[in-house]
Amino acid sequence: MWPRARKSAERPFFPLASVALLFAYGAVLCSHTSFIAGFADTYVYLNAARLFAEGKLAARVNGVEELGLPDSYRPLFIPIGFSPGREPGTMVSAYPSGLPLHMAGAALLFGWARAPFLVVPLAALLSLVLIYLLGRELGLPRAFSVAGAALLAALPTFVSYALEPVSDVPATFWALAAV
Repeated sequence: MWPRARKSAERPFFPLASVALLFAYGAVLCSHTSFIAGFADTYVYLNAARLFAEGKLAARVNGVEELGLPDSYRPLFIPIGFSPGREPGTMVSAYPSGLPLHMAGAALLFGWARAPFLVVPLAALLSLVLIYLLGRELGLPRAFSVAGAALLAALPTFVSYALEPVSDVPATFWALAAV
């Protein structure tokens, strides 16, 4: 069994320092997060979020009519990450819908300028809280639980994905929440 730690009343700075570090980490993530669709994955997630926010699952494939091309060229105008839709001349996201739904909800509540991009850093912060709580639930001392959260926070892959609007960190959050 783990040795008993001193009561937090004897060390009131420990919880306060942990919360302060969590907020500082969140500030760093939010100030360095990407606020653009920088590559194919982020493009698909953000466009799917816009579709969902408009209450649509499919979008019209544009470009064929403007160029006067036959309809057989339409598949060439479907961007990466989208597939032909059920209705002729439409396309749907080929990516999972979880992150776009989170992004659409954030955008509807707080606007499209920054809110969809802050979903992932927020999920990163909540993942750190959940891994701490999971450690405590498993009987780890407070210091070990904080260490576990600190290890996750320092993991280069976690930090990298926490700065981009991709689904890896929200998936981590929901996996931790399920546990």
